[in-house]
This record gives sequence, C-alpha cells and structure tokens, in this order.
Amino acid sequence: MENNNFDLDSDLSENEGIIKSVAETKSSEILPDESETGHTFNLSDINISKPDSIETRNKVRFISQEMFEQGVKGNIIPYKRWKTQTPYKVIRWLLDVEFQDYSNLKEEERIKVLDSLYNIRFERNE
Repeated sequence: MENNNFDLDSDLSENEGIIKSVAETKSSEILPDESETGHTFNLSDINISKPDSIETRNKVRFISQEMFEQGVKGNIIPYKRWKTQTPYKVIRWLLDVEFQDYSNLKEEERIKVLDSLYNIRFERNE
C-alpha cells in the first residue's frame, strides 16, 4: 500500500487563485527542512525499492544511530538488550514491528520501517 502526498506548485493566478499543476510524490520524498529537525542525514538517499540491499541496511543503521546520538546523546543503540535496558525509549516506532537491528527484520517489516523512519525518535526515560 503506497502512501502518496501531493506537492503543489505555487504557480497561482493572482486573481483566480487556481493551482496550475499538481505533482504526485511518494511520502518518503517529502522531508522536513533540516533546520526544523536538527537532523543532518538525507532519507532521499535510501532506495526504498530495495529494502533488503546492503546499501539500504547500512544507511538505515547510520540514520538510526544519528537519531539515537542526537536524541539521547548516547553512543551505541543497545539492540541486543533493548527489551531489558531502561535508560532509553524509542518514540513512534511501529506497533506491529519489534524494535531490533534492521538486518534482523523480515522484508515486509523493513518496508514499514523505511516508510516511517523519519518519524522515529529516541529519548531518555525519566
């Protein structure tokens, strides 16, 4: 199931207020401005049509690690002991996908993660 959004060109007639063109884009192409999020990575570099590729895996790991470092000022995501660790939590992770290293996920889970990767955040538990 593909989630489509629309990119509206700002070519409006001054008097009529008519949108002259609409370009369809995939949700993975719509990225917030870096100044809004503080992130320095670019999700548009990920080829979502190849969720099982080594290149995609490496980029997802890099982005996840960057999010972890920015969110909790931590060094390494404790994937192996995530269920038992208490200092950190992941926010907006998918309910139907267990949080673990990307390479351990099934293909359908990887696709879901790619589709929502930009929304995931890490925080310290209080």
